[in-house]
Amino acid sequence: MTWDSLKSKKPEPIKSVDGYVRSPEMESKLNKLFAGLFKNEDGKEVIFSRSAKSIGKNDALNLSIFKVALNGSATSSEKGVPFNNNDYAVMHPSITPDGSRMYFASDMPGGLGGMDIYYVNIISDKKYSIPINMGPSINTEGSEVFPYAFDDKTLFVSSNGHPGLGGLDIFMIENVGQGGQNIKNLGAPFNSKRDDFSFFIDKMYKYGFLSSNRSGGVGDDDIYSFRVPTIKPSG
Repeated sequence: MTWDSLKSKKPEPIKSVDGYVRSPEMESKLNKLFAGLFKNEDGKEVIFSRSAKSIGKNDALNLSIFKVALNGSATSSEKGVPFNNNDYAVMHPSITPDGSRMYFASDMPGGLGGMDIYYVNIISDKKYSIPINMGPSINTEGSEVFPYAFDDKTLFVSSNGHPGLGGLDIFMIENVGQGGQNIKNLGAPFNSKRDDFSFFIDKMYKYGFLSSNRSGGVGDDDIYSFRVPTIKPSG
């Protein structure tokens, strides 16, 4: 995916999902993507963030990342990732389609701002590299959250530290981990003067979702959908 291909798609006006998406398939996607869950490519595992069971420093109950294996209708007991810590948040997991890397947000010590984007390389089901901060080209003195790995070269994040329209804005990062890595604001209608986050676009490049507390919604944070009426770009 490239910035020019996304920018040229001109999605239909974003509509509230309430009354717009009703099929079981769509509702399933909403549940896994916007309730803090991420389902891996082979459908055998769900990764999600929720409150930790123990209180950390300053009486805070931080978010941590957990995994549940799926076997038909049965599920295994949840297991936390080894880099969870009760004293800081580890949240919003997203795994690359090839299963080699997990991106997440954290305010662990040593970061550049409030929440930063980190990644770990996945060595095996139970073994990961140490968390690696994505550095100042992505992370700022503000907060970067809700990473979404579209593929191994393209990452979407929400940030209130990069120049934007207001609040959290959705950004696209091209050439992740390669020379020429850059971050670009998606602009309107994806972004508004309020908080816009949890961006997702399907692999066939036909529809997507985001969450926002923009004016005109039903509640505080609402889910919105958009359709892309053209074919997936090459490259």
